[in-house]
Amino acid sequence: MATTTLNYENFYKEDPSLKDEELFTFYNKFDNVCGPHGQNRNVCNEEDEYSSVDNSVKDLYKNLVCNLKILKDNSSHYFHGLNSDKKNRCLYLRYWFYDRVVSKKYGFSEVNKYFETWDKIGKDISEECECKFVKIGRNEIYKLKQMYDAILLYGKKDKFEKLSKLKYCYNIRNYYIVYGLQEGMCSENDDAFCNEIKEYIKEYVDENVLDSLSCTTAKEVIELTEEERKTVEWLLRVNPLGPKGQDEASSGMQGSSSHTVIGIFASAFGLFLLSLILYKFTPFGPWISPRMKNYQRMWNKIIGKNYGSLLDNSESQQIESDNIRYNIAYHSERNS
Repeated sequence: MATTTLNYENFYKEDPSLKDEELFTFYNKFDNVCGPHGQNRNVCNEEDEYSSVDNSVKDLYKNLVCNLKILKDNSSHYFHGLNSDKKNRCLYLRYWFYDRVVSKKYGFSEVNKYFETWDKIGKDISEECECKFVKIGRNEIYKLKQMYDAILLYGKKDKFEKLSKLKYCYNIRNYYIVYGLQEGMCSENDDAFCNEIKEYIKEYVDENVLDSLSCTTAKEVIELTEEERKTVEWLLRVNPLGPKGQDEASSGMQGSSSHTVIGIFASAFGLFLLSLILYKFTPFGPWISPRMKNYQRMWNKIIGKNYGSLLDNSESQQIESDNIRYNIAYHSERNS
């Protein structure tokens, strides 16, 4: 599922009150760690250390290493007077790093080059600092950035009334949905991406956030990749949406799939329905059951209705959704 990934500047320009928060102060400190004033010359001028880093990613690499070294050095005064909690500092540093990747528009090549060197040189520094950065993919970075936007910028319900009127309200709402889908798939996965969700993000997410956040601004368009589009088309053929829904949705995709627009549910519905098929008709039932509950919970929140437990329905019963229309658009290259 492709939903627009915004950079930090987009948000605080739309909502200047974000500049008054702790994250903004830390972000600027991280961004200027090797700035012209030379305050951290002792750690920033070790150019030999970065000779093997590809030029396309060297500046970001150097800044991350220098920030980690200063965070590790208890005698440094660079962050004096700011929150000294190590986990909070690490959380802010992660946000800064992912936002720089997004802002610089790094592609798959740049991200791969970055972590090729990081695994050889930089990883030990982050482990010593108790703020580990390990190799993850470019798409995973974009998803994590979206989740951090949700929890760090608008993670408290007392902000929702103001957020509901802001330009990027639907982006934040969609980011919470991204979290819900990824958290469900990570329930028994311990790779680097899932571990970051569990360690740094999960504790800050209220499971009922989608019930509390409504937006009055224009909806964000969600685009499907070519692979996701084909999956949803197949799912709609296998399991119709309803008496009218199937014919209209199928004919719409056959004739003008590249020009129609999707609401937020299509990708979530595809995952949910595919899980249901595996649960009902294959030997994977016992394995898929806990994941079904996660997807069902998220699906109910997305559409704002409670359909009850689909797992208790008879195998011959169809999934019906007579009041929902699905419009599907896609871009074959888009991943962010």
